[in-house]
Amino acid sequence: MRAEHDREADALSIDLVQAEHWDGADEPIDDSYCQVALADRRSANIELLNPEGHLELLDRVAERDGLDRQALRGAARAALEAPDRVVELDVSPATQPCALIGRSPPNVPAERLALPSQRPRRRLGHCRAIRHRARR
Repeated sequence: MRAEHDREADALSIDLVQAEHWDGADEPIDDSYCQVALADRRSANIELLNPEGHLELLDRVAERDGLDRQALRGAARAALEAPDRVVELDVSPATQPCALIGRSPPNVPAERLALPSQRPRRRLGHCRAIRHRARR
């Protein structure tokens, strides 16, 4: 995902996918402030005018088009913090809780999933010795 805030135009552009060209525009979220461009019949770019005052329109785009609202907001915030530069984000999919109770997700040690009271105690002797020396 790429985002860019043009400070002079006060416009935010968020590229959702790399596309050679856009096929057209989807129905506007807001005629004045938010437009969504399509490529291969899916959302490819979001244009937002006066982004500081209209970030909530990204939530409406996300809901309508099935996009990650948090990722859109994160891209927008990053671009607003670094105006007139391209910001690139690599957004991983949201993690899902395990479907079955008692089943751990892959590659996660069981001790990390246990409650604090169930975790094995670690030896803190070395740390205590350092703290003891620091008090003197």
